[in-house]
Amino acid sequence: NRESHDSDAMSGVQSRILTTLLNEMDGITNTGGKQDILVVAATNRINSIDAALLRPGRLEEHVLLSYPSAETAKEILLLQTSKMPLDDSIDFEEMSRTLSSVSCSCAEVEGICRDACLIAIRRCSTGESSDDNISVTRSDFDDAFNRIKQVSM
Repeated sequence: NRESHDSDAMSGVQSRILTTLLNEMDGITNTGGKQDILVVAATNRINSIDAALLRPGRLEEHVLLSYPSAETAKEILLLQTSKMPLDDSIDFEEMSRTLSSVSCSCAEVEGICRDACLIAIRRCSTGESSDDNISVTRSDFDDAFNRIKQVSM
């Protein structure tokens, strides 16, 4: 069975990578009494990390980054759209509450803003809009939101 063989091969590769990483981390010596090396790691699957990486002396400090509140989401929206031409249909209060309620990460909020702008540019360049001025609409944000959340699920 090819899938079983591929899975075994991947497991072997992961095991070798983990072993190499652990050996490198354990091989770092502290010669002057001062720690000069900081290892930072990030994951969205903390429960999948091998326990050997979480032992004291390795990755021992854990920081949980929560999803942004509605207020923070609104700040991100305002910052990311500050140079965009926006349509009057956009209600940042409502959008920020929606984004917060569906657990959008800060990166997803930023991505939604970027994609909404690209959707507006495409819409205007293909002649779908009768207006010559590019303007990002609520519909562009809705399309971007659906695209981002569909990818992350």
